[in-house]
Amino acid sequence: MPGQSQDPWEEAAKEFKAQQQPSTAPNAVVPGSQNSGTPQPNEDWKLWQASSLPVGTAPQQSTAQKVGSTALDLTKGAGEGFLNTAMGATSMDPVHRAIDWGMRKISPAYGQEEDAANAKLHNLATPANTAQKIGRGVEQAAEFMAPGLGEEGIAAKAPGLLKPLARIAVNSLGSGVIDKAQGGSFGAGAAGGAVGGAASEGLRALAPKIAESAIGIRGSDRGFGKTPGKAIIEDTRGVRPATVAKSAQEKIDDLTPQLESLYTASPNRVSLAPARNVVDSAIKGANSADRIEQLQPFAKHLATDPHTGLPLAPNQTPMGALKVKRGLSDVTNLWNRNPMTVPGVVRTGRSAYRALDDELDKAVPEGEELNQRISSLLPVTHRAEISGHNAELPQRVLHRMAAHTGALTGAATGGYAGYREGGLTGGILGGLTGLVVPEVIASPTANMAIARGFASPFTHRILRPLGQGIALESTR
Repeated sequence: MPGQSQDPWEEAAKEFKAQQQPSTAPNAVVPGSQNSGTPQPNEDWKLWQASSLPVGTAPQQSTAQKVGSTALDLTKGAGEGFLNTAMGATSMDPVHRAIDWGMRKISPAYGQEEDAANAKLHNLATPANTAQKIGRGVEQAAEFMAPGLGEEGIAAKAPGLLKPLARIAVNSLGSGVIDKAQGGSFGAGAAGGAVGGAASEGLRALAPKIAESAIGIRGSDRGFGKTPGKAIIEDTRGVRPATVAKSAQEKIDDLTPQLESLYTASPNRVSLAPARNVVDSAIKGANSADRIEQLQPFAKHLATDPHTGLPLAPNQTPMGALKVKRGLSDVTNLWNRNPMTVPGVVRTGRSAYRALDDELDKAVPEGEELNQRISSLLPVTHRAEISGHNAELPQRVLHRMAAHTGALTGAATGGYAGYREGGLTGGILGGLTGLVVPEVIASPTANMAIARGFASPFTHRILRPLGQGIALESTR
């Protein structure tokens, strides 16, 4: 096309075109020549060029031809990016560099040939137009996703708190190598990788907290080492509270038989003494008859079999201790829902529950992880069910309209701005936007969707090269 630089791929292809020998007869029509009806050598990809047009000009291309030409240039650009990285990686290879240095010392001619070959490859890796530049840029950016392919495996071997640092380190190292291979510097690439990795880890850390906020997880739900936010992200699905609650219960139903199987197979015994000591100490320190009376059900549950009325043995099988622990949870929940409960009674029940839970983990250590996951999912099920029963978006919007708390300020502001831009219709749309959007943003479903997005592997695969690109753009 006029004004377009020569495509290096077209130049390279000429070397592989068979050159036809012209006839020696005077005025002969040479096949493939300007005065013949067949394409000239090296011109078979330009059959669209009309012979009646001046040399160097082309007729208007159809839309299909433009699309095809652009697609071809994008593909060429991607190939140029791959070739550029391959050349850079080869130049980084110490064996290749040693051989090249030795051959240049032995034979100056080798050095000239090598430089000519490198110049030709560099020409091939240089985009000739905008489409090729885009194709090359996309390919080069895609290469920065490669470090993330192995970081999870390496981070899995690191201790818990060091996992994020391990992922950032692997990402930074890989990005430095790739940037160096692309013709940049290792330091700039490593810095870009660290920026992208840190941003990724920041979102990863926020996801469980946003998920907890979405369904109203409370501080007490995180007690005794429970991690409901992590449980939501890893062991549930969906964004609607009802879906989260259902999937949490399904996961509990799936994990519980696995835990019970481990408890049944264990020959060890579980002591009830720590849980009994918690309750006995609370009774001895009680300062009111009501408090003592409300603590007695805990003491009775830990001392008596509810089915036979006989005393419980101080050392139980794991399955027996599990039944006692579940009963403690039921008693605690009953007092927690009773408005007449004396302060401290529920806390005592939870402490006894935790003491028995710790004894179970000691007796069957291989079940500790399953036990932790189940314990973290229980408050998720409870809070998500409550959140799912709350008013839906239309009811919340109506409540917002009826409230006398300045809640309609957003609607008034949106309506005024919309009216200035689009008259009455714009004012109505702006007012509705100002009224509805805040409720949508604050809804459990929207917050859970944000949490899922922050935790998604796809988000991190995109965020890493984005952060790297921003950092590298400022240094290249």
